[in-house]
Amino acid sequence: NENSILIIKTLLVKKKRLLNLCNTFDKKQSINKLLTSYRPPIFWKEKDLVKEHLKNWNLINIKKLVSEISEIELLIKKVPLQSSMILNDFLLKTSEKNQ
Repeated sequence: NENSILIIKTLLVKKKRLLNLCNTFDKKQSINKLLTSYRPPIFWKEKDLVKEHLKNWNLINIKKLVSEISEIELLIKKVPLQSSMILNDFLLKTSEKNQ
């Protein structure tokens, strides 16, 4: 149960950061400038992944995903015995949607 909560929290934090980046992204500005000026700084190993996400995700889809992750977090906390199953189902459904 604790692992599921940790995973979903981490995912939520990363997607909220992506949402924030997407909100502040100006089409005139380069993604590299955006990532270097972002605070708190993005870890250098994550920059390429964040760039890829910014290119592939739009603002509406990110908002939906953040909302879904929040709902899954609440569900995991309400039904701790099935937390790993809930998390796995969510991850599978999300990955199928994005292919």
